Amino acid sequence: MPGCPSACRERASRCTELAQKAKDSQLKAVLEMLAQRWSDLAAQLDRAEALRNAQATPERPSKPV
Repeated sequence: MPGCPSACRERASRCTELAQKAKDSQLKAVLEMLAQRWSDLAAQLDRAEALRNAQATPERPSKPV
């Protein structure tokens, strides 16, 4: 499983391309489902990275007024 959101999006795109060319309806459905799952994984990885970055950046204390 790739850990890079852009790699997941590339795989999703490839699955979509293959689904558009598929002549068999079952194959098309499987490829469309795979494309969606790759896209979902990319989004999850984006969220995980954002959370990791947020936790790595300590908040600055507010200046007293």
